[in-house]
Amino acid sequence: MGTKTKTITSISLVATLLFFFGIYGAYKARDFLAGPGIAFSSVSNGQTVDRSDIKIIGKVSNMANLFINGRKILPDRDGNFETEMLLAAGYNIIEARGEDKFGRETKKLLEIIYKQ
Repeated sequence: MGTKTKTITSISLVATLLFFFGIYGAYKARDFLAGPGIAFSSVSNGQTVDRSDIKIIGKVSNMANLFINGRKILPDRDGNFETEMLLAAGYNIIEARGEDKFGRETKKLLEIIYKQ
């Protein structure tokens, strides 16, 4: 094998390793790049309900801590959460606040109208 072939093989090997390390690094950094997220599935923003007690169901992603109206909620392993809320008559605002393991925070407001 000539020196040119050894050099090309070495450069190709190093480039391939750097490429795969870059892909792996991007895969591991996806949680940091995406940030925390909150989604509600049981009720929608601006919805009118006829019961004072409602169940809030949703899913979080990349979340270390989740608080709904200041109360800590523990999601399951897949990020699903569920909690019960008691609404006052009229206009209600429910605040979901979460933070990821890097300290970044997100807030989502849910406005619900309770008509008796």
